Amino acid sequence: MPSMRTEVAAALVGTKIYVVGGLVPGDVTSIVEEYDVATNIWRRVASMPQALHHTTAVSVGGKLYVIGGFTGAWDPVNTVYEYDPAADRWRTRTPMPTARGAPAAATLAGKIYVMAGDTRRGDSTANEEYDPASDTWRRRARVPTARNHLAAATMGELIYTFAGRVGGRNLAVTEIYNTAADTWSRGTPIPTPRSGIAAAALGLASSTSSAANWASRRRTPRTRPTIPRATPGRRKPRCRPRATASPPSRPATAST
Repeated sequence: MPSMRTEVAAALVGTKIYVVGGLVPGDVTSIVEEYDVATNIWRRVASMPQALHHTTAVSVGGKLYVIGGFTGAWDPVNTVYEYDPAADRWRTRTPMPTARGAPAAATLAGKIYVMAGDTRRGDSTANEEYDPASDTWRRRARVPTARNHLAAATMGELIYTFAGRVGGRNLAVTEIYNTAADTWSRGTPIPTPRSGIAAAALGLASSTSSAANWASRRRTPRTRPTIPRATPGRRKPRCRPRATASPPSRPATAST
């Protein structure tokens, strides 16, 4: 990839992958780079209207949507930006009801679902549905476990959410959202508690056969590093990129 960054978001539109925003040494960026899977070539496209990190990116109807995230001051945002690859142009859409950074997003049946995340007041259980066709939002059944830095993927008629972080502690939860019934259920926990991850669905298995069955896929267990717990009454500092220059300063009360 042409530019080195961390805490980016990425999504596939057609045969091209778009990598948006993120942290660079000492700053946050609005850079967007396009990778053409067919030609194995990268190119820079129009930058986002706002520099963001810990945002989300999904595609619906040939358009790219970037929703939520943090600014350089680590303020959570509720912005929705739509990118049209054909015109190489961005436009602002109706804001999300709950401003959040480090949420998860997934699509199903032409709708976008943004789940959980960090609101600065604490970790959120918000689950909000965006309809790009009507440019409208509605609130849906809340995520059972409040967390940030989780991952989500769609398989069949269900959206699966995995892992995440609460105060400095990594989680192993698997929670499954049925959009038609607007209900949540629990799946088998992921074997290794972690956060700051990504997930993708591969294949066309039915929602029943694709239910998370981690135990059958376990390999030889490995020793996991100890994750320090947050000091009572304080929230663990946010993650920052490894760099020689200092990243954007952060409020002392913010969480990772």
